[in-house]
Amino acid sequence: MKKNHDKKNAISYGIGHGGFEALFLILSTAITYIVMGIMINSGNTEKITADMDEATIALATEQLKAVSASTFSSVLPAVFERISAMTFHISCSVLVFAAAKNKKYIMLYPIAILLHFGYDMLSALYLTKTVTAIQMEIIYASAAFVIAAAVYCFYKKLPQEVMDSERRLECNV
Repeated sequence: MKKNHDKKNAISYGIGHGGFEALFLILSTAITYIVMGIMINSGNTEKITADMDEATIALATEQLKAVSASTFSSVLPAVFERISAMTFHISCSVLVFAAAKNKKYIMLYPIAILLHFGYDMLSALYLTKTVTAIQMEIIYASAAFVIAAAVYCFYKKLPQEVMDSERRLECNV
């Protein structure tokens, strides 16, 4: 983005980053479900489970039942989570863009990294069963909203062209 200094590019970059992650997660899950469905419908489940112990077979059966019982409303929390994640990614992209384009904002880069680390670490609450999945999504959404609100206030104050004069001279812009 050497020639893109308009602050709107930070938003586009965040949409691209968050959008790619969302698409990757959705496609990888969809492919897994399609492969599982094809195997089940073709009667190949015995080949898959031949080398599994009883506990693994029971777990796989439980997972298949959960997948087959999925409804539109059961997918909504995942959609809600992706919206929160994209909001968060856009916010961090604004910080990284400003840090990359203007030396006076350089500290925003490590701040964005720390925010991303903290946001990812929130999942430990769910993994340790400290909170339920719904509570986790509420925490993610709340964190994303607070961070997005703070970044939006910063974004409004940014000049349209974010690049500092020293970097303009270096890039001959």
